[in-house]
Amino acid sequence: MKILITSSLYPTPLAPKVVGGAETFVRRLAETLVGQNDSVEVIRAASTPNQQMETCNGIDVHSAAVHNIYFPFAKQHSAPVRGIWHAIEDWQQMSELVAARIKAFKPDILHSNNLSGLTTAVWRTAAELGIPVLHTLHDYYLTCPRCSRFSDGHACKASCMSCQILTFRRRAGRRDIWTPSSASASAFSTSIPGSVSSRRHR
Repeated sequence: MKILITSSLYPTPLAPKVVGGAETFVRRLAETLVGQNDSVEVIRAASTPNQQMETCNGIDVHSAAVHNIYFPFAKQHSAPVRGIWHAIEDWQQMSELVAARIKAFKPDILHSNNLSGLTTAVWRTAAELGIPVLHTLHDYYLTCPRCSRFSDGHACKASCMSCQILTFRRRAGRRDIWTPSSASASAFSTSIPGSVSSRRHR
């Protein structure tokens, strides 16, 4: 099987940044798939301007340009600046690099992971080109700009107005997801009630 994997971060010798467990999981998954004779390519969000493709343990890792006012996982910014960043993030339409790699690599499926910097444009692009998408939920990106649904020392029981506004477009992107199992559907429904069933949404 040919699998195109996307992840905000993917640690390599030239871009080793690790923030949490998701990027470690993704790299281990990609290398395990290659070890099972699957063909894998990875697209991550660029962490520097004009970041070049890098081959790591036999896997081509491409870096998608981040069309925003700063790179994700960079230094901390003020609340107003973060608000602008998320507003821009939420309205990305298509991913040129994802489209180019789908046309060149011809994957059977796109497996998306954390989306910061890549955005749900990954899903829209894959759907436009007829590639099914499987998404692994690592955080609450789809409903919370902080990705945590945690504020003032407590877990959020409902989405506040700012979260609803700043994630409006990305929540709509769920219609382009393929959920082949009840487990995947259940995971999405926990975050976005009533959002998916075990079929493709368009």
